[in-house]
Amino acid sequence: MFWGVTEAVHLVDTINQTDLIEDPVKQEVKLGQPMVRIRTLQSFGIFDAFFLPYFRERTYSGEEGRPATDIPVDKSLTRYESGAEEWHPDFAFRYSNTLGDFDIGLGYFQGTARDPILQPAFNGAGKLVLAPFYPQMKQVSIDLQATKGAWLYKLEGYGRHELDDDYAAITGGIEYTFYGAFGSGGDLGIVAEYAYDTRGQNQRNAYQDDAFLALRWAANDIATTSMLGGIVVDTETGATGLRFRGERRLGDDYRLSAEAYFFRNVPRQDLVYSIADDDYVQIRIARFF
Repeated sequence: MFWGVTEAVHLVDTINQTDLIEDPVKQEVKLGQPMVRIRTLQSFGIFDAFFLPYFRERTYSGEEGRPATDIPVDKSLTRYESGAEEWHPDFAFRYSNTLGDFDIGLGYFQGTARDPILQPAFNGAGKLVLAPFYPQMKQVSIDLQATKGAWLYKLEGYGRHELDDDYAAITGGIEYTFYGAFGSGGDLGIVAEYAYDTRGQNQRNAYQDDAFLALRWAANDIATTSMLGGIVVDTETGATGLRFRGERRLGDDYRLSAEAYFFRNVPRQDLVYSIADDDYVQIRIARFF
């Protein structure tokens, strides 16, 4: 289940839990989520209702894994605000529609927050660790995309109530595509986005005041070759992240993909400081049956 339209960060993609082992930086790989989904298609839009009877904890790399935080996360010390713990029943609702050039999605979620608060604690051996705490939250969200010729205008945002606190986050930007770039059959896109979080520097969202610029290439060939390279800059601290992603089919049964992330100039107070030395490169060949 995916909600969202922007490239730098998907703020409103709430239902499925993030798998930080498979995708520790971009956080687009998700875990499966048990659910009951009801959908109704009307002339004025699509309505979805979700009942989520069981919660899955976020996965983290072990002490020998990479990237890993300076202080390891100990999932055995996980706590919940709800006494029902992972069996707390969660609910979500979504309305989506296309109105002319606009694709719009409105969402509501009530239940266990997918991103935990990592609290310092001591485990049974007396070692300092981070213990995940999952609060209850209520969230309203919007994702909006407008298509105007070669231009795309994108927006995602949410407002949340959690632990007697209210806060909001928003990301948006533009994308322009040069069709048939350089006299080829491929398309070159330029992406520019900005992300803001009212909490400022915090330990749960790295995109609190960040600018993102990227180039996207789609070869439009039989192998569906595509690449994206970009840079993220924290406008407050100057912390910089470089990212690359590319993929293409190899014959009828295989797909080659590559991802790389590099961190530069990350100050101590930044959320990603503890993994700033863990530049990340992954090459994968997948076979489809």
